Amino acid sequence: MATYLTRNQTNGNQDKWTFSSWVKRSSISSNQCIFATSNGSTTSFDAKFDSSDRMDVYNYLGGGFGARLITNRVFRDVNAWYHIVIVYDSGNSTEAHRLRIYVNGTEETSFSTTNYPSSDENSDLNVSGSTLDIGRQQNGSQFFLGYLAQSILADGQAYAPTVFGSTNADGVWVPITSPSVTYGTNGFKLDFTGTG
Repeated sequence: MATYLTRNQTNGNQDKWTFSSWVKRSSISSNQCIFATSNGSTTSFDAKFDSSDRMDVYNYLGGGFGARLITNRVFRDVNAWYHIVIVYDSGNSTEAHRLRIYVNGTEETSFSTTNYPSSDENSDLNVSGSTLDIGRQQNGSQFFLGYLAQSILADGQAYAPTVFGSTNADGVWVPITSPSVTYGTNGFKLDFTGTG
């Protein structure tokens, strides 16, 4: 049975935030949400692996995609931990910096779908009346199958992946145990350890 977390959102910064999580997949070739939001009908923000094992990150606004990036790269290694960082910063003057995806410290730049947010376009994250789910889509489907560790939301901040991870002496991207983060109104850190 798949597990997930859910909570009702309150109003926070809808124009700028960073989500970081370490993920290890246990199954491939199906839609699996790392996190998703929804107001129940017309808007959502989803970050997921699609059925082709690509990263699909989108802001859906009342009948159309306000923003969407789908990577050309696929993620099929069920033995690997991937550090996923998603930065939403719609106020950024550089269009390609308004929505960014990093994996293991490196920015993804090759996409099959490229649709950046308009300037100052609100996301569905940090919206009162919407639900935030970690580990599934809000409608009760597309469960994430695998492991999550150190999942962080920084509300109101656009952080580089180096805030959350670094390269060790062996050249491996590893987590920073206690990252220096300003969490803002709706921010959180979930370690998902066995004891806390």
